[in-house]
Amino acid sequence: MRCPAVHIRVTLLGLILATAVLPTRAGQADVDVSVPDLQGSSFDDLMSHASRYATTAEKRRMKHLARAELKRRGERFLRYLVSHAGIKNVWFSIYAREMVDWLPSEKAVPVLLDLLNAAHPEVRKMAAYLLGFYHAPQYWERLLPLLEDEDVAGAAIRTLGKWQAARAASRIADFLQDDNERRRILAVNALGDIGSPESIPSLFRMLDDPACTVRRAAVRALVRIGPAAERPAIRELARSRGRKQREVIRVLAYLHSRRAVPRLRRLLSSADCTTAADAARALAVIQPSRFTARGKELQARCGGCPCITLAGAGFPPLEQRD
Repeated sequence: MRCPAVHIRVTLLGLILATAVLPTRAGQADVDVSVPDLQGSSFDDLMSHASRYATTAEKRRMKHLARAELKRRGERFLRYLVSHAGIKNVWFSIYAREMVDWLPSEKAVPVLLDLLNAAHPEVRKMAAYLLGFYHAPQYWERLLPLLEDEDVAGAAIRTLGKWQAARAASRIADFLQDDNERRRILAVNALGDIGSPESIPSLFRMLDDPACTVRRAAVRALVRIGPAAERPAIRELARSRGRKQREVIRVLAYLHSRRAVPRLRRLLSSADCTTAADAARALAVIQPSRFTARGKELQARCGGCPCITLAGAGFPPLEQRD
């Protein structure tokens, strides 16, 4: 089908106009206006540019310039961000985390310590949380009052753990009985970070927690404490049953405990098929070269039971946390 001549003329005219106009606009974008001076802008104005959806070239340019100016303001910008934690704007959290990665301790820590006394609980919470990204254990006592603060206790627990504040371990251990699952996990993680052998009995009790997330956190914490947990784990293996015993098996597997091999071999004949499978998985981790024989022992007993597949998989690498 042939286009009418009028359409052809209109199309050609449009192309001519486009080639004439586009370079002009492109040139305007290059020399549009000189770089704006943002040094006198308020934090609110800068954040408006820095957190907007940059849907045009000009908005992207302003976003980049605003972020550069905010970063230049250093610890003043960090104070502004954390002070606004209560507004629940994700950009404030993102930029606060970026500033913590960029600012040195001597500039950021005084700001965050000061904000621990803020009236708004979200501000105190963010300040306590961000302090955990710096190594400032000399200030551990500043965080102790926050353990009594319902809104901030979790962040304080985490940071005390990161600071390996051993003298706070007994206070942190009180949260192992907290009704809040998340807070129990934080307490377990903190005790693992502190690494005190005195926490081992409390952490073994957490291997029977109703929440699997808490139990697995306790496994990680005990493995993090290391060799000091091996002999208590072997004793615990003999006197525990059910899910707790299976978590103890996991601890021994990740500790690569050769001392536990005889007890684990005996568990291959456990009446609980799942326990037998976990014992086989642990043996596969501790003595991988001998696992074929262990698998045959289990197979002879269980035949086509699904636990054979489970045992053959071994334990996955110990999951990490932030």
